[in-house]
Amino acid sequence: MFSFKDKTAIVTGGARGIGADCVNSLLKMGIDKCAIFDTNSTLGKQTADNLNAQYKCDRISFVKCDVSNVTDYENAFKKTMKTFKKLDILINNAGMCNEDEWEKMIEINMKGTINGTVLGMQFMGKDKGGQGGTIVNISSVMGLSSSQGFPIYCATQHAILGMTRSWATKYYYEKTGVRMLMLCPGVTETDMVSNVHNSTSNDGITNERKMELNSLPVQKASHVSEAMMQMIIFGRNDSVWVSEGGQEVYEIYIPNRIETRKDVSAVRETFRPLTVGKDTYAGVLIFDRAFARRRWQLNPDSRNLAEQLFTMSNHMTFEATDEFSGKHALVTGGAAGIGLQCCKQLLNQGIEKLAIVDLAVAHDACRRLVTEFGKSRLMFVKCDVSKSNELEVAFKAVVQQFRSLDIVINNAGILDDFNWEKELLINVNGTIRGSLLGLKYMSKMEGGSGGIILNMSSISGLVPSAGCPIYTAASYATVGFTKAFSLPFHYAKTGVRMITMCPGITYTKIISGACKKMLNEDMGREWLKQLTTTSTQKTENVVNGIILALLHGENGSIWVSDGGQHAYRVELPQLSEMQDILKGLL
Repeated sequence: MFSFKDKTAIVTGGARGIGADCVNSLLKMGIDKCAIFDTNSTLGKQTADNLNAQYKCDRISFVKCDVSNVTDYENAFKKTMKTFKKLDILINNAGMCNEDEWEKMIEINMKGTINGTVLGMQFMGKDKGGQGGTIVNISSVMGLSSSQGFPIYCATQHAILGMTRSWATKYYYEKTGVRMLMLCPGVTETDMVSNVHNSTSNDGITNERKMELNSLPVQKASHVSEAMMQMIIFGRNDSVWVSEGGQEVYEIYIPNRIETRKDVSAVRETFRPLTVGKDTYAGVLIFDRAFARRRWQLNPDSRNLAEQLFTMSNHMTFEATDEFSGKHALVTGGAAGIGLQCCKQLLNQGIEKLAIVDLAVAHDACRRLVTEFGKSRLMFVKCDVSKSNELEVAFKAVVQQFRSLDIVINNAGILDDFNWEKELLINVNGTIRGSLLGLKYMSKMEGGSGGIILNMSSISGLVPSAGCPIYTAASYATVGFTKAFSLPFHYAKTGVRMITMCPGITYTKIISGACKKMLNEDMGREWLKQLTTTSTQKTENVVNGIILALLHGENGSIWVSDGGQHAYRVELPQLSEMQDILKGLL
């Protein structure tokens, strides 16, 4: 059994709330030394002094540290290691919940947890001269589900799930000896929750947040810290635990999001006919949750009942449809790769006007679009989506020229874990900001007519990836954010359908030389191994899936285009289902 004797620990955000209670519980369990990392020097020192006085010891120290700052965090680690000599437990607890300061929230919740995990691996990993150890990443039950009131917080918690499980793969565990655990508390009595309840705003979203929190069972911070001790003692690598409502902590089983093991009978849904070339196929869409995907079942009287309908969607061509007639679209990252092919297909489909928002709008491919489709249907805006002011100016310019907007495709993204801060700015911040701007100009509440926002994630947003854990975190964030903004509270007000597309490995520049863009050479080799053992696809296959999703995707739907096969839908398992699955496996 795991013993805390002679062990050392670091707890981020340990000056108050769950963090302070964790330090207290570690002392009870006999921890030898523990450092509190926090930005609040006064409170941090006070907490350390009080605990040392309570236990009549000198085992707790305080180090001022901003977890969102890589240099600050690394210096805090080095300072602590000079005293501790070794590290056994790292608890990444620092976090905030404030949708109004969402960029800062991403800095702390995502960057802070990433910084901590990377440093923890560096100082504890056996491959780096360490003795192995345990990293606990604290997320939330909102990292396992969706939240109407807290969509961006929800995105950060989904990100922690994806990153933690990527670091927990067998490859890293055997190499580093570092056990990765994740704890997801429910609503807990902390300042974070109190700030929501104490808000004096009387707007709809604030009231929704209060109602959401009031509908959930509340627990004390001490219960979460006690649950954490149990998890550290008994938890296996890659295990995810839930502590909610003051009940006994429990472990859940998380299936790959593209393969749920819960067998539920198929659900039939009405679906419009699909035109493929000159043929029209009548049928219904079958959603079989045994495979967490949707598939076509043709009516007996349909023409060409051959299985070729969707075997390879890059053989599939769409007839121009009235669905896009008179519509205006904006595509970020539309000057190359999937984005460029998507723009071509939209224009072929009859979109009236299309704006390409990209850094490379002077690209030859863009000029060819003008030659083929005419200048009057196209607009090019040079923009770095990671810069808030540039994206806001771009949207404003497009709406001023088009007068209205109907479709936004947030496609801009990079795969570059070596420069992961830039990666987050583009893939996460850019997608969130693009969605918020899309809602601003399309929402019925703002005088718009509704519309569609399709956010590009990745297959890595559904399945952990050992080669690129930070790209995986960003992809998970996109899935969590988009799903949360599709919930009834938002859709009823905006009339904007929120859809996610998760492509598998696709022949684009994003994977060109990607093995050299990982955190280190070992990760690059792991990524290359994944690349050579995975079926790839052409951009046309993904674009056909995007068109299918735009035409027929329901609000909140998540689509996968992978391995050259036809696009299909997945459904994220609910928390209760994940708990039931584990019980069935034990």
